[in-house]
Amino acid sequence: MINALRKENAELRSSINAFQSEFADLHERSIKKFYLAKFDDDLNKLWYKEFGGDKAYVLDAVYILDDGGILVYGFITDTVTFLRYAYIMHLDSEGNLVTTSSILPKDSNFIICNPGHDYFELNNPDGIEATLSIFDQLGRKLLESSIHPDFNQIPTMQLPSGIYTYVLSYNQTLLKSGQWVKI
Repeated sequence: MINALRKENAELRSSINAFQSEFADLHERSIKKFYLAKFDDDLNKLWYKEFGGDKAYVLDAVYILDDGGILVYGFITDTVTFLRYAYIMHLDSEGNLVTTSSILPKDSNFIICNPGHDYFELNNPDGIEATLSIFDQLGRKLLESSIHPDFNQIPTMQLPSGIYTYVLSYNQTLLKSGQWVKI
């Protein structure tokens, strides 16, 4: 349980309590939520909110702002791709969501063999589900393939030697991109 208190002139003005649900194992695709509740000075519940459920949320901290709003932050583990990234949420004094931001990692553990020849080879040690797209210098998509856990060999025999742009994505979220040279 995380308990955040805001004090002003030595008097307790508000209390926010946060609770984290438990889960068995991410690999079992369990869902994790967290809960926030606000109480007055007499410990009467003013509001109660649930967050998460679509992914595995871990709550690290709750910070009460001067205006009574709340900042909550932690990390999310996507239960499909197992990609882990940070989040921050801003709530108003009534617990309503004002804004939320996720900070995706700039790079994952995809290891690209570059340059390549007859295959675009990559290692995916984290087992992240992704789609590989390869584009020519004019931005035309030439190839698209699903990426699987561990080692991947995508045939590129049909492509002439040259410099290509590759994009690894999941549900239109960019995971990694760069230049790939076929020799």
